[in-house]
Amino acid sequence: MTQAQDQYSGYKALLAATCGIAFASYFATSLRLPVVPLFAVTLGATTSEVGFINSSFLLMCGLLALPLGLLGDRWAGSELSVSAW
Repeated sequence: MTQAQDQYSGYKALLAATCGIAFASYFATSLRLPVVPLFAVTLGATTSEVGFINSSFLLMCGLLALPLGLLGDRWAGSELSVSAW
């Protein structure tokens, strides 16, 4: 196998892993949409309270994306990966 073929197979594996992680992330984020109202019904929450739960989740994602992204870039991933576990 040549060096170019080795590099191509490495990129192919990296692309497959990235696509798998992105799919899992979007799946987990979208999975809360049908689950939160069902959970809210068991707690007796109103429609507006369910909306508040969903909007607060998305607001926190939006507010924390930039600072945590900068923090991840600064720490270069090694310590940040350990702290996530």
